[in-house]
Amino acid sequence: MQRLLKMSDSVIPVINVIIFPKFSLLRQAETLQVSLSIGPLSLKAGDTIVAFPPSLTRRSSISLDSDHWRATDDLGDLPIHRRVHEFSASCEWVVDRDTLGYVAISYEAFPSTNGVPSDQGRAIDLNCDQGGLIGSGFSFIPVPPGDGIFRLVVEWNLTAAPKGTRAVWTFGEGPGPIEKSGPASILSDSVYMVGSINSYPAIPQAETNSAYYGYYWFGDLPPNIEVIKEIHEAFFTKVSAFFNDTPSANNPYRHFVRNARSSKSFGGASFIRSHIFDYDDQISQVHDYDLVDEWRMKWYITFLGLRLPSQGSTGSSKESSIHYQSTFLFDHPISFVPATISKKH
Repeated sequence: MQRLLKMSDSVIPVINVIIFPKFSLLRQAETLQVSLSIGPLSLKAGDTIVAFPPSLTRRSSISLDSDHWRATDDLGDLPIHRRVHEFSASCEWVVDRDTLGYVAISYEAFPSTNGVPSDQGRAIDLNCDQGGLIGSGFSFIPVPPGDGIFRLVVEWNLTAAPKGTRAVWTFGEGPGPIEKSGPASILSDSVYMVGSINSYPAIPQAETNSAYYGYYWFGDLPPNIEVIKEIHEAFFTKVSAFFNDTPSANNPYRHFVRNARSSKSFGGASFIRSHIFDYDDQISQVHDYDLVDEWRMKWYITFLGLRLPSQGSTGSSKESSIHYQSTFLFDHPISFVPATISKKH
């Protein structure tokens, strides 16, 4: 039976994530150098330090070869290796000796080269988008096993980034440290974006709705997506009120838009307090009402806590049920849509 992390009962352990994006000479974000600091810990040789869920191993954007990782603790270099299970695709890294204090792990994450049409797994990948990078932590942040509570701190090192670079995590905009308390899985089940980011509201400000709400994208949006960004916040406010879920800096919602271009992806995936909406080069052919309906559906999935298909549930029957019930939640859900969007069928 796998042992969980050993931690002092009197100290809330910390996972500090520092993300250092690397850029090309053309100012394109190419990779993410990631450093994880976890502790204080007291692990025994053979204990698991971090892992990916088995079903997500094939989606990883990082090398699974331990030779590409560097780990240390308070005693110095810490040898680790990937544990291979004969009958499982589980991906976990274990320590080869007892540990002391804080364990630091560093590695590099690369964007996915997956371009398979209609590949549902693409929604969680780390992807290039118009000079930036966007994806979920499921693809590049392995976390300690178990349900223990941590202080989770995410910060970005933008010292080598082009001027105007912004970095956003589900729970706030960097580069300064953003803190959230909860299980380590929050780091995986959330969204990360870096590059020349556009947003609505355009400029984040303290003590305003931008402390808990944001709509983010790269480049220029297609006209039908452009219109939706202007009504998104109003719909978020109404859905939050319906579910009695008051937004705050600690309970935010951030919506991310990603251009899948020729990968033929329309939809996306929901994560904790966030969503990635993917559109492709045929978005202009999508009926406006279908577009709004797809967007509306993801709100209910998010607020009702349904998980990704990759986490063990297809969600299809639940989504159908929610879709049926949600038609009664608002008398006129399409009333939020400006005159520039019309029902085409």
